[in-house]
Amino acid sequence: MPCNDVTDRLKVTLDGENRLVTYTLAKRTCGAEVGDYSLIEDWAKFLTAEEIIETPADHFLDTKRPHDDAEEFLFLKHYFSLKNGLEAVMGLHAADGDDARCTIDKVEYGPDGLTFLASIKLDIITNQIKSCGGCSRGCGSKSRISS
Repeated sequence: MPCNDVTDRLKVTLDGENRLVTYTLAKRTCGAEVGDYSLIEDWAKFLTAEEIIETPADHFLDTKRPHDDAEEFLFLKHYFSLKNGLEAVMGLHAADGDDARCTIDKVEYGPDGLTFLASIKLDIITNQIKSCGGCSRGCGSKSRISS
């Protein structure tokens, strides 16, 4: 029976210079991976939080080069989840209330950096990834991306 809770759990660790050390994205209720726990860590690792936030989605996709629509969707889900979590923890958008993209659940901060847990609302993420009606990647998939 499918779970009706579509909220994902994001865990992010930044070093003392706000560079990504690691992140994971999983289903909140069962802990299952979303494609892979750290699907885009190879792209994001060692980037600063600001660099991740400021990278446009189409530039991100140019570096990842997904093989099909399903992989592109998963890449973008991780990208927007990570970006929204970082924006929330940095105070760049509301981190609570009905219109929050995510809720910051826990923050640990010390001399070595910052780790935070956030709940990501799937409906907000899927609204950021516009569907194009099933066309292939070659038909202008970049137009599917919402900023």
